[in-house]
Amino acid sequence: MKNNVISVNKIEAYIEKAIADWNIPGGAIALINDGEVISSRGYGVRLQGAPDLVDENSLFAIGSCSKAFTAAVIGKLIDQGKLIWDDRVLAHLPDFQLYDPWITNQVTIRDMLCHRTGTKRCIRLLYKDRVFDSTDQLRRMEFLQPASGFREQFGYNNPHYIVAGKIAEKVSGKSWSELVRSCLFNPLDMNNSFTCYQEMRESNSKNVSSPHANLSDDFVPAELRVLDPVKSIPWPNLGQNPAGAIISNLKDLTAWLMMLIDQGNYAGKEILSQTTFNQMVSPQMVIKPGESEMDPIFAVGLASQFLSYGFGWYLMDFRGYKMVFHPGQLHGFVSAVAFLPELRIGGVILLNTYHTMLHPMLGFYIFDAMLGIERDYSQEMLGMAKQWRFGAEKEIGAMLSAKPKNEGMPVALEKFTGVYSSSLYGEIEILLENENLVHRYGETDLFTGDLELWQGSTFVIKYRNKLNQPEFLTFNQDESGRIHQLIIKDVDTFDRIS
Repeated sequence: MKNNVISVNKIEAYIEKAIADWNIPGGAIALINDGEVISSRGYGVRLQGAPDLVDENSLFAIGSCSKAFTAAVIGKLIDQGKLIWDDRVLAHLPDFQLYDPWITNQVTIRDMLCHRTGTKRCIRLLYKDRVFDSTDQLRRMEFLQPASGFREQFGYNNPHYIVAGKIAEKVSGKSWSELVRSCLFNPLDMNNSFTCYQEMRESNSKNVSSPHANLSDDFVPAELRVLDPVKSIPWPNLGQNPAGAIISNLKDLTAWLMMLIDQGNYAGKEILSQTTFNQMVSPQMVIKPGESEMDPIFAVGLASQFLSYGFGWYLMDFRGYKMVFHPGQLHGFVSAVAFLPELRIGGVILLNTYHTMLHPMLGFYIFDAMLGIERDYSQEMLGMAKQWRFGAEKEIGAMLSAKPKNEGMPVALEKFTGVYSSSLYGEIEILLENENLVHRYGETDLFTGDLELWQGSTFVIKYRNKLNQPEFLTFNQDESGRIHQLIIKDVDTFDRIS
């Protein structure tokens, strides 16, 4: 039965306007209705201010939409008898450790894939090194502190999928990259997709979208800068990261989605077994309000009764139908893949701007349109984003106006300089440049910032790379008056080592 679809031209015109309204240079979007592709095209440009247009072959980083590929690889290995979903991680990675020995012994592949270990997130580790080191991240998981009890609540965390990728490599004898290509890319004819940035570079691909971001130097959270002007930024390099490193285009991702809509089958071939497909898109962990970053998308008043996580997929109800979806976000890009299995409706959304709330709103609009319903989600969310931004600026203004009057530096600047270390995050260096204190962390420039005195021994880190909003850093003294520790608010404590 064909679904009641609003005019495709009308949907495309809506998308074009919405992208312009949100100051996004370009994107690529595919629509699938009743198992058929009814639209697949680019919108806008690959680089702000340049003439090259986005089309269905333009490459985008898809961020966490990569997780479903990793889950599918695990499913393929389970079909081959090399794993089971409830295998303990230690059975395959004997050196693996979490913060608690009992949890380390109990945690399974299933726990990892549905994000229920209870550990805190550690986003900045993703961007610490020029090329992401998954082995180093696994080693540091021992120091991830709990945010909740084991299996008590949902807690999205990229290292879970890095663990899954390492297990896949261990039991197969192949790299995660090789597995994704042989199990999924090749049989789906995804010939212009890559598992990492280096692969894309070596391919000499020319049709590549540039990443963009809203840059600012104030305290407004990055997620509320969504309506600011954007600038191009360097491509992120996450190495072979099973949590979010895949680069693809609309044409290839549409083949991936068509396979999912056909429950694991593509062009007469079984890509995923019915059992594996069912496991991936079945609720594995209930998500309660406040437990995920999905909360803002429900602000438009969706009449949804549940939200849960499968393996590499979020699951919710939409207009009485099951929705399977996952967003992706990486410095410079956002993406979304979603489908309604019962109606064989689906969509792929790729946008070349970091931090925007448009991609879920486009998804809701598209699915409504295919059901014969018109609702302007983009404008509704635009209005909310403006309100949230106004509220944030009001709070920030109050904070700045209440800033204490400085009575001078508590000790000589040289006494703050040195190297400070955290078991989880590694080393921070504090040094003097032109008689000012500077904060440096990692190999990239993302965490190089100038320290501005706030009060006493508390400073504001003003990062030179404006992707990061300012953070508060406090130095602590021991009984002898020596600076022995620094604390970055809401991040970690770093002990002085030199």
